[in-house]
Amino acid sequence: MSGPENEWIEYTIGSSPPDRYWGNVVFDSDENRIVMFGGHGVMDYDDTWSFDVGLMVWESASQVDKPSPRSSSHMAYDPVNNVFVLFGGFDGDGGSLSDTWILDAETMQWTEVFEQHESVDDPVQNSTGVIPGFPLWSFIVVFAGYYMASKRHPSGITTR
Repeated sequence: MSGPENEWIEYTIGSSPPDRYWGNVVFDSDENRIVMFGGHGVMDYDDTWSFDVGLMVWESASQVDKPSPRSSSHMAYDPVNNVFVLFGGFDGDGGSLSDTWILDAETMQWTEVFEQHESVDDPVQNSTGVIPGFPLWSFIVVFAGYYMASKRHPSGITTR
């Protein structure tokens, strides 16, 4: 929203990511850019894009190693370590994902830090919210969600 009347302004941008929903969009305050990963549209996506806020330009990151296609995952930016942390979500078949990946904000390359595993005791795989604890804490907070295997809706807090 912008202007004295708080009206939405739509911008026409050249090249841009395919339409999607349930993806991740996180602001990188150090580079004044928005970073987006994944989401669902005509398919589940596994692409990473960055949007330069000053230049109003999208750029696709070319990556070999990256998280699998997913939607409804969560991502937070850690300005102290200059990385993005991605956790969980749903795969294209609606199955839960519990893996964790780190995206280096400088190289825009992904590294898996916690592999996918099946356990009803995993951190909440499809959480309702992730609070980036950076830079005050060295972890992120995951609240509530849904365990696919046991059909439970826990309301606890998990940190990683």
